[in-house]
Parts: sequence; C-alpha cells; structure tokens
Amino acid sequence: MIRLLKKQRAEKTHVKPQLPQGTSKLRFDFTEAARKAVKDHPELRRNTLFIDAKNDVWLEPSPIIEKIIDNDEMDTIEDVVKTARRLKTSFAQAVELDRKKTAHALIFHPDQHPLYAPQKGAADDFGSFDHETGHMLAPDTHDTAGENAADAYAMLRHLQRFGDASADAEYCGWKRALVFALTGTTSHVTTFTVDRIVVDAKTASVTSLTPKQTAAIARDYAKLHTPDAARLKELRIAFRYVIKKPPNAATFREIARIALRADVNSDAFYLSARILAAPLSKTGVIYNGNKITLSGHEWDEVRQRLEKKLEKLPPQHALKVLTRPAA
Repeated sequence: MIRLLKKQRAEKTHVKPQLPQGTSKLRFDFTEAARKAVKDHPELRRNTLFIDAKNDVWLEPSPIIEKIIDNDEMDTIEDVVKTARRLKTSFAQAVELDRKKTAHALIFHPDQHPLYAPQKGAADDFGSFDHETGHMLAPDTHDTAGENAADAYAMLRHLQRFGDASADAEYCGWKRALVFALTGTTSHVTTFTVDRIVVDAKTASVTSLTPKQTAAIARDYAKLHTPDAARLKELRIAFRYVIKKPPNAATFREIARIALRADVNSDAFYLSARILAAPLSKTGVIYNGNKITLSGHEWDEVRQRLEKKLEKLPPQHALKVLTRPAA
C-alpha cells in the first residue's frame, strides 16, 4: 500500500484544471497516479520514491526511503526537487544505494511549457508523469534511446486514456521536432517513435494492452525507431542554421528551405515537413503559449510544394498520415 511519507507545506485548494480541447474530462491527481503506477507495475514498489515537487508531497511504497537516508543520498534527491520547482519540469532520478542496488525517484512538477498537449492541464500532467514512469520501467535505457522509451510509454498511455481521435496525440511529435530544430539537442529526438505509435494506433487498438504489455511495447517501439548517433549527427548538420534561433518567420523560412531541398526519404525532410505542417494549417499551432500561423502567398507556395513532395511517399507513411498541410 503506497503511503504518504511527508507533506511539509500546507495543502492548497485543488483547482480543477482546464483541459485542452479534444480530450475527455479527466483530472490529474498525483497521489492517484502514483498508486495506479505501483498497482500496474509492482516492480516500482520495491525501489521507487514518488515526489510531487510543486506541493511537496512525498510518497513511497516500501522502506526504500530508509535505505536512501542510510546512504546519505537524500540531499541529492532534495536538490533535484528544488531544480524541478525552479525549472517547472519533472525528472527521473536514479540513486545508487550500493554496487548492486539502485533506488529511483520520480519527481513530478507540472511543466512550464506543455509537451503532451498544446495547453496546460490534465493531458499534459498525465503525459509528464507517464514519461517519468517510462524511465522507471526502462532503467537500463539511457540518452536518446531512454527518452524514446519514456515518450513511447507516455504516448501509449495517452492513447489509452483519450483515444487516437484526440487532437493532442500528434502534438508531442511536432513539438519534439521543433525543440530539436531550435536547440540542436539530440537527446530528446523522439518524433519518429511517437509518430509511429500514433499512426499504428489508427488501425490497431492499444486500449486492450495490459500494463506489462504497454511497457514492453514502448521499449520495442523505442528500439525500432530511435535514430542512431550517425543519423542524429546528420540531423544536427541539416538544421545547423536554425539552432539557437527564435521561432519566427525567418526561422520557419529556413526550415522550409531544408524541407524543399531535402530528399523526401531523409530524416531532415521528415522533421522539417513535420514542423511546418502544423503552422501551415488553418488553425495554426501553439508553442509555449504563443500561436504560430504561417499564412499568405509565400506560405501557400511552400504548402503546395510540400504537398507535391509528400505525394511521393506511400499512403501509410507517417508523414502522409500525420502532416499533410491543410489547404
């Protein structure tokens, strides 16, 4: 039975979050989410500490906390909790107890900038919690492969909750692609993996999967679709003139140049076309609270040229399914 370990701050009045359009009216409750994670994945009971950094709620399903204290690792965890509060983001922290045993802390904080839905709310909170849970379930997978495994698990859980019709299902892959383009950071290039899951879920249900199957399938998707070091290096070279640039019209023009010049079967084309499709659509897209819409004669021409390139892809190609720009 998972129990409340400590709560140092006064309880805050719970305010029901406003859910993004296109999701069902679920609310995120940290304690309930932690209890369900332990119920679904009993292995977490042995070595995982759950922490709500925003509200200073600490939950633990076993005597793991005493082991952490005995090994003088509590300061490490508390430092990460402080970082989570400062950056307004979540972490999966591993703590070595000895050469053979490792404890884990799932440190949750609602994201400052949503990733699993365009707006802050339950869908993004679930996504953040599930992402860190995904790390706990694949402790031997690290770096880009680890992030792909975590995002794969989060996407499968999103589809199980909200269904493949959710407008938010495609958002994570889009934002991961844009964040990579603007930062050059390859550790979180998960677009290929999560896009494949969303596409496959349109013809195969994921709701009947058991928790164990969900975790195993997430790892399998990550193994199959995580780009290797050579591909990541090529992507960084392809986007070198976009890195460190703001998400403005000039930057999107450079991304359009990448898409229109790249081979249709290349990773560079995939990510650049994926990035452009959402702001080229009638509704545009929200990025970190700001609406991005690419409209006008210039962008109509870009859209038309992209559509011609997309026609060269097979019908079930992920780009064909997810990113054909709307006229």
